[in-house]
Amino acid sequence: MDREFLVVIVGMAIILYVARIGGYLLVSRMPSSSLLDAWLAHIPGATLVALVIPMIVREGIIGLLAATVVWILVTRTQNLVLAMATGVAIVALLGALSGALLG
Repeated sequence: MDREFLVVIVGMAIILYVARIGGYLLVSRMPSSSLLDAWLAHIPGATLVALVIPMIVREGIIGLLAATVVWILVTRTQNLVLAMATGVAIVALLGALSGALLG
């Protein structure tokens, strides 16, 4: 392994660790309140949306269709794994089909 590559990986790991510990230390020193607890409870959902929306937009109408099907499945069945697998399958199949038709 290249020495420069290893230095970059270790440096990134240290920065990530410092950021996580810094956030933990900052929040642990704040007085607990219902507002803070409610705000912290929304972070995972907001992070998920921030990661998923760009992917949906990148896939265009196929991504929007897949996201709609995922949302319907998860609200009706409460089975996140089934919904996600279905969404991935829709994007893969329709993407391959549109690539074959246009390509």
